[in-house]
Amino acid sequence: MQTDNEYRNFLLATIVFAVVSFCTPPASAATNVAVFNFQMTSETPEWVWLEKFLSDQITTDFARSKTLSVVARDEMQLLAQKINWAPEMATTDPKRMADIRRQLKIKYLVSGICSVKDDRLEIIAQIVHVKDRKELYRKKVIGKTGEVFALQKRASADLLSWFTKRPAGQILAELPVWTRSIPAARALYEGMDLYDQGRYAEAWLKFRQSSQKDPAYVEAKYWVGKMYYFMDRYEHARRAYEKFVYLDSVHPRMGDAIVEYLHTYEKLNAPPETLLKLYDHFQKRWPDVKVHDYLFHHNVGISGEWLRFRTAKVLQGLGRHGEAVRSAKPAWGGGWTEMHGEFAVENATLHNMLTGETLGSDILMWDMERWDHRRFFLKFTAGEKEKISKEGRNPILLVGRKYPDIDRLRVFETARERWTVLLVAPSGHIFKRIRFYPVANGNEGVIDVRIIRADSRFLPVCPPIIGVFDKARSEGVCFENPPPAGMFRVDFEIRAKHDQSPPVLVDGIRIVPEFEKIGPHGAIEVACSTTPDFRVDVDGRHGRYYHGIIGLLRPGKHTLRFRPIDPKSHYDEWTTTVSVQPGKTISVVVRLPWKKSSPWASWNDGTLIGRKYSGHKLCLQKAWDNPPCILMDNETVRIIWGRQRDIWTSVSRDGRKFSLPRKLPLPVSSGWSESNVKCLRDESGRYILTFLSDRNGQHRSLLYMSWSRDLVHRSAPSLIHDKGMKKYYLI
Repeated sequence: MQTDNEYRNFLLATIVFAVVSFCTPPASAATNVAVFNFQMTSETPEWVWLEKFLSDQITTDFARSKTLSVVARDEMQLLAQKINWAPEMATTDPKRMADIRRQLKIKYLVSGICSVKDDRLEIIAQIVHVKDRKELYRKKVIGKTGEVFALQKRASADLLSWFTKRPAGQILAELPVWTRSIPAARALYEGMDLYDQGRYAEAWLKFRQSSQKDPAYVEAKYWVGKMYYFMDRYEHARRAYEKFVYLDSVHPRMGDAIVEYLHTYEKLNAPPETLLKLYDHFQKRWPDVKVHDYLFHHNVGISGEWLRFRTAKVLQGLGRHGEAVRSAKPAWGGGWTEMHGEFAVENATLHNMLTGETLGSDILMWDMERWDHRRFFLKFTAGEKEKISKEGRNPILLVGRKYPDIDRLRVFETARERWTVLLVAPSGHIFKRIRFYPVANGNEGVIDVRIIRADSRFLPVCPPIIGVFDKARSEGVCFENPPPAGMFRVDFEIRAKHDQSPPVLVDGIRIVPEFEKIGPHGAIEVACSTTPDFRVDVDGRHGRYYHGIIGLLRPGKHTLRFRPIDPKSHYDEWTTTVSVQPGKTISVVVRLPWKKSSPWASWNDGTLIGRKYSGHKLCLQKAWDNPPCILMDNETVRIIWGRQRDIWTSVSRDGRKFSLPRKLPLPVSSGWSESNVKCLRDESGRYILTFLSDRNGQHRSLLYMSWSRDLVHRSAPSLIHDKGMKKYYLI
């Protein structure tokens, strides 16, 4: 039992550590800036395109500076349209500036006015501090209209000089001029204005016009490619993008161009080796470009990491799981999310099941919500006999919820504590037996231990064991003969024995394993054609839940027992025998019959749709789409559903045999995301399809609709609600 002085000393040390950590200064970050549209003050409609030209080109020039973080033009444009932006708002409108600061998270705003009179162009640019709306810098440049590109670059150089403290002349010499054709620039920015209004067909004509007036104008090539891309004409888009993505320069649209260019290969099902070479080349050439993709939290990431994870997904599809884990590891110390950790553990488990090799904490990271993942990653080395697992707030003071107060601080007292560790055997070994001993100074506690397959989150591979401290401290909680594996996830729960239990100080759990060396081994891949919710036992021991790999099996005959996970299921069990061969993976697919007592017994047994998909599985996220849509008539059953950011369909003429999943054809499935699919048939016989997609310029999740008479030919998706959303209801 802990004394009052011991407890106070422990609490004081913890508070001191917390204060020191809190006082550590944050790392410096780039200055956040947005460049808003300029305003034409003269009656010169032929020069109105300068409003967006100046904003876009200054944004492009700012993106070259590593000290500035510039808001993307499309994101700025969306907000500018919403608030009816005018440059005078920067210093006179506190409400709108507060909205801009809140939504864009910027410190400075750049904007200004321009005018044309008697072949003379005047540009006035200003830098405003967003929080207090004070103008900090103003620059005026004047010259002939024919010098518009030089004047814009002079303005950019002076503005950048204010931010970076470098000489304006030195900066000016570094800024690229994308075109010297005024007609080409005018057509481009008139097209961008039409694009901002959603008038894509008219915008595409303007972009092509711009490219014709200056064939070397790479920005025009980008926009032509983008329009082809949104029309799903991927081969045409690729040729246009190639003129842009291979520039040796920094451009704020490079992130979108990289994503869209690579999607033209992915959507046309390029061979895996082609994709791997492309990802490697782009990762080396552009490692730190901002990209938008659902792969990342908040939909924004860095190209190098995005490409690493796409590489990892291709390697996973090829069965090269160890390489997939190494590729998925971030290039820096952080940046992982729980989703990425799950991916790494899943592939490390499959790698272990197929090869017997286990990976170390230098390669495999997991449980990324913890500040020190190595505390929860325990890999044993050959000859190592035990390890101590400690929870993050170690030590833990267990006290019954109704134990009488003894006049002391009780900040770290608890009646219950849970934590998880990833338990890893030495390479070439499996766990034969594992004992768990609570390390505590009293007996008034209970330990609950669950062993789970490492790539699973919930369901245990052995019955959970509960032990009371007075016995568990000396004899341990023992798991005999677990399934053959070199990796397990172990969930611990310790709690006070009862409500009146006196304090017990717990320092952790001592883990003592016994290992068995792996000899020749093979694997089986199990699946069920009637239900995905099943479990498999191998020779009386747990194999796995759901479809997938069971590995590290000795060569020879093994008995497989398939049964539903839910004991109340209407499906019965099925037993079969399979012969395992060393170094090979045998596929086993079964059908679970109905229970004879089930009211469903007179029905045909179920059919599992969608086990085999064409193309590459490149999305890291798990799909949480709504249930599939089922459309039936007298002749056909049609199923439509969302998976891995695309829309798929399968058709049956008899309700038993369904066609292989087929991605809905162009123009519905695109390089961006389609999810939350709903489909109905109206009274005229048209099929109405709705879905969420991030295909717009700002990559917001918006609602689109497409219709068809025959489910073969479809209308182009139309935006039906300009408001970001995660779910919707179709009435």
